Order: sequence, then C-alpha cells, then structure tokens
Amino acid sequence: MEKANATIDAVYAQLRKKLGPEERKSLQEAQRAWIKWRDAEADLIARLGGSIGHGSGFRVDFANAQTKLINQRTEVLKKYLSPARLKTYVTVEAALLQKASSPRFNETPSLKRIAKWHIKFHQDISLQRLQLAVF
Repeated sequence: MEKANATIDAVYAQLRKKLGPEERKSLQEAQRAWIKWRDAEADLIARLGGSIGHGSGFRVDFANAQTKLINQRTEVLKKYLSPARLKTYVTVEAALLQKASSPRFNETPSLKRIAKWHIKFHQDISLQRLQLAVF
C-alpha cells in the first residue's frame, strides 16, 4: 500500500501544479470526498468479500481493498492530466462528489442518476463515458 500511496501522491501533486486556484480547490474537495468513500468502500469490501471479516484477516483484506481503490483512483487522476480534459472533469467530479454526500441525496432522483454515472465512471475509469452521461 505504501507504493500505491506514493504513486497517487506524486500524480496528485503533478495535477495540482497544472491547475489554477479554483480548480485546485475543486480537486482538493473531490480528493477529500474520495478518501472518505475509499475508506468506507474498503471496509465494505473487507467485510463482505474478505476471507475472514474480522481480526487480523480483516486488516489485511481492508489494506488490500484500499490498495486496489488507490490504484484505480491514480489512473483517474492520470487521465485528468490531459490538458483538454483537465478543467471540465475535475470540476464535474467535485460537484458529483459534493452532491452525493448531501443529506438530501437520497431524496433527489436526479442526484441518484448522477451518482450512478459517477460510480460507473470510476469502475470503468473512462472519461468519455462520464462526458456522455453528463453532457
């Protein structure tokens, strides 16, 4: 997991250098929301798909799930480095993550659709699918 963290930190720093102040703020908000999601998702994966679900086995499964999710996020951040896509996708992702964490999220059907697109985006790591879904 240390290697995965070092890689994502390097890509994140490289991306931040290319952004203006407003975009950096959006990226930071998106990354903070993603970290919360990553930890919750890794916990769920370890409990439901792990070999043991508790104790030291759980910690190993949790760490493995986090590593996998970090590697996926790193690929997403690398795609943001493309100059033509940079501003649009960072801003859209921050908005999606912010709305998904809203208390009224479950009451709003359009936000559920946005979240489905966002989840599909992260599963496929495909910027084009997100672009087609949002635009």
